Amino acid sequence: GRAMLDRVEIGDHRGVGLLFADVDKLKEINDQHGHDAGDKVLGELAEAIRRALRPGDLAYRWGGDEFIVLCEDVADPVALEGIVKRLGSLAVSYLGNTVVSMSIGSAFVSPGEVANLQNLITSADADMYRRKTGARQ
Repeated sequence: GRAMLDRVEIGDHRGVGLLFADVDKLKEINDQHGHDAGDKVLGELAEAIRRALRPGDLAYRWGGDEFIVLCEDVADPVALEGIVKRLGSLAVSYLGNTVVSMSIGSAFVSPGEVANLQNLITSADADMYRRKTGARQ
């Protein structure tokens, strides 16, 4: 995923969104049921993400329990927030009782702006953390 992302040129477009998704409760599942169980959950979430995205959106596994989604041709931050909400409503259940969902942050690049991918990832990650900690208060 990373090598492919390194080649992404962001600029000269309608607008680009980058989403940073962190799988909630994965550590607990790995600790209680083993990494095979965690991998199964990740696989199911990855499949759910793929089905929820628009044609042309790209999802990558990023680190242990994180996904990055690159959404090109996004009109504005409101449109991007719609994608965030759709992915945020995804959840898979494990052993019938543990519902695993994701915390998601986003970063938007306006049309004509050129963006550094690493900065976008950092920004979306920070947004995800803000939303996650804000939700707990």
